[in-house]
Amino acid sequence: SVVPNSVSFGNVTVGVTNTQTVTVSNPGSANLSVTQSAGPGSSFGLSGLLLPLTLAPGQSSSFTLSFSPASSGTFTSSLALVSNAPTSPTAVSLSGTGVTAILQLSPSATALSFGTVALGASSSQSIALTNTGNSSVSVSQISVTGSGFNVTGPALPLSLSPGQSANFSVDFA
Repeated sequence: SVVPNSVSFGNVTVGVTNTQTVTVSNPGSANLSVTQSAGPGSSFGLSGLLLPLTLAPGQSSSFTLSFSPASSGTFTSSLALVSNAPTSPTAVSLSGTGVTAILQLSPSATALSFGTVALGASSSQSIALTNTGNSSVSVSQISVTGSGFNVTGPALPLSLSPGQSANFSVDFA
């Protein structure tokens, strides 16, 4: 028994590796001996399966399958496990889609208006910077132009994962 017998990695950014764990178990009444594996193909990987593998009744063992697309597109493959089971070889189908990295930051506001601020006083406004792309983005520097403006926020450099935000304060004095 192999669970799952079909592995879908979904969308994976080109150059990134996604992994999933697969478990082979012996629900039978005699020792199961897995002696060979064939595959997986290009863009897919296999680790942690040490052959030959002998499983007593009720035992199981896990291994890792990976998907690392080198280009965008849809990829399919399979892994075949050869054993002494009557249904050998056991196949695990693999699929995944490589997607191009999109590096995109979106501010919560594209303009700030501080209105009238008395001489010697200050005003602050908050702005959120959100990673709306599908890959991590590193923010290494934030600069402000114009006299009297200052930005404070998280320490830089800052890495934002997809969907993650960081809040900054813009001060005008």
